[in-house]
Amino acid sequence: MNVQPSCREPVASGAGATPAGDPAYTHHAIKTPDGVTLAVQEWGKADAPAIVFIHGFSAAHLVWRKQVEDPELASAFRLITFDTRGSGLSGKPAASDAYDGARLADDIATVIDTLSLERPVLVAWSAGGLVAGDYVARHGDAAIGGLVFVGGIFVRDPDLYGPATVDLPAMASPDLATSIGASIRFVAAQFERDPGGEADRELLATMMMTPPHVRRALLARSAAGADAWSGVRVPMLIIHGRRDRVIRPAMAEEGRRLVPHATIAMQEGIGHAPFLEDPATFNRQLAEFVRDATA
Repeated sequence: MNVQPSCREPVASGAGATPAGDPAYTHHAIKTPDGVTLAVQEWGKADAPAIVFIHGFSAAHLVWRKQVEDPELASAFRLITFDTRGSGLSGKPAASDAYDGARLADDIATVIDTLSLERPVLVAWSAGGLVAGDYVARHGDAAIGGLVFVGGIFVRDPDLYGPATVDLPAMASPDLATSIGASIRFVAAQFERDPGGEADRELLATMMMTPPHVRRALLARSAAGADAWSGVRVPMLIIHGRRDRVIRPAMAEEGRRLVPHATIAMQEGIGHAPFLEDPATFNRQLAEFVRDATA
């Protein structure tokens, strides 16, 4: 793969995309093979096992704030967040085919290759699971050390989607009032437990950075099917909230059917965002899994 070097821009603590009090990070502007610039952030310990976080539909890297700000995670792991193409601070191509599964899969490979990550663990939230599926279908699992799904989508099956997904088409409306209203409802449905602080408003704000044409393309895009998972051999952890209204808990069981060696950690009283609703438990589970997977 012909990958251009990243632009490394050290950002002081409290500057750039994060508010005062946040740990320092390094920003990478990584160019993909088809010319899209990905906004990538690096946190934590540079020589430690790496974790790459993949956010969900229309979100951005800030959803992982409670992970990158955790001193225990940051002292033990190299934490990589990024805005997928069309989201957050990354490039937003106009063509709908710029968002197909192959390109999204190649974006993951580009981040891994450019940052010279050695078998990182991929953590995929919600529709980020489709991106992870595209990646293993196209590139296999030899370059990664493990997979963590968080309310993640293994297959496109409406029977496994929750009631909150009814608002997805309206979120992609070119009418701003319609899009905002649907986005407000969708964000409210993410949480069974109050995430605290401004997490809900921050999620809404970052979601509105994804233009309607990108949302439409992502909803209509191609994605790998169930056969993508047949060759997965790396360790896998499936974390799912029992009260998830976006992706039904049955999706976790479908994931274990497709990847029989996967372990399910069902979170009682938690919705679609365990890493925001109960970050202490999530971070502990993540750290334990990554240590075992990369030992």
